[in-house]
Amino acid sequence: MSNDDIYKFKVAMCGPSRVGKTSLITAILEESQKILAGTPISIEPIGTTLSRINQQINALRGSIRSGEFNPGALRGTQDATWFELDLKMPIQSNFIEQFKSIFGKDTIDRMTNRIIRWGILDYPGAWLDSQPDYKSWKDCEKWIEESDVLLVPIDAAVTMEVSRPKEIQSREYALQIGQTERLVRKWSKGRNTKKENGLMILAPVKCETYFTDNGSFNFSRNDELFESVKTLYGGLIQVVHDEGKDTTIKIEYHPIDTIGCVEIKNCQWKKADDNDNAPLEFSADYTVRRGKTYSPFAAGDLLISICKYILESRDGKGVGNLPILKWLDNISQFRDEIEKIVKSDIRRKSERIRNTF
Repeated sequence: MSNDDIYKFKVAMCGPSRVGKTSLITAILEESQKILAGTPISIEPIGTTLSRINQQINALRGSIRSGEFNPGALRGTQDATWFELDLKMPIQSNFIEQFKSIFGKDTIDRMTNRIIRWGILDYPGAWLDSQPDYKSWKDCEKWIEESDVLLVPIDAAVTMEVSRPKEIQSREYALQIGQTERLVRKWSKGRNTKKENGLMILAPVKCETYFTDNGSFNFSRNDELFESVKTLYGGLIQVVHDEGKDTTIKIEYHPIDTIGCVEIKNCQWKKADDNDNAPLEFSADYTVRRGKTYSPFAAGDLLISICKYILESRDGKGVGNLPILKWLDNISQFRDEIEKIVKSDIRRKSERIRNTF
């Protein structure tokens, strides 16, 4: 199949170092397999993405089996990396075999296998502060500006586990909200300039401690997390509204259990050096729930939201004529199957669903 027959759908992530961007992608893929089970649609990592996902899952499961989970022990991203996932479905028709004899098997196979390729950019979170390779960072910025969807992973523990004034003050530094806001502005301007719609997803990660819908015996802190994110990231939300006046940009909130079987054991804010004016640094250790295994939760909601965005894009609201959408108009099975997923009641079962901002 040639690249001309694949609709390349760009997704960018914007978050600090060690927030868990790779773990988020792994969780999305893992739970999406469950959502798509029994449907003709599949989502598959391709190329080096498969190797990276396998390595991440092995690292996660090894850490979990030890009985304690330390997010900082997972290897962080050292270079800009593109994940590639194929959302695909073979189109069925009673006339396909007849067409093969007329036009040739390769041509018909190419026309009857619909693929939407998601390219997801991951880069070292430290690059938000310092870009050691200027060209690499400019390539990242260009990708972010052109992306259809912007994911903003947020460390839920950093957001929630504060009490003293110095911790509250340091939280802004740990989340790198100012640096993230700068990239969100670039992305919003890119959408607005091209008159193309967009979707920004605020995704708190490592949320296992704050919800009761995935095996936790703690009390739910759902409302508290939502209000904290809304307050802390209010500037980002306003930037999107200000910069995207000539287009439609949706903002959604999706808290996710990226591991699924852990609880915060202890956490602390401590001085990195002897400078009293320097912000504190946050660290946390997690204990593994007895008898539980790797079980991400609510990451599939992102798949559903992005699928919904794809469907809305084909309505001509600023996205333009895309090759894959032309075929969806002529061969509606892919579109119908995606609509079934979007309309499913999977999302309605979660206490986490919120209205968009």
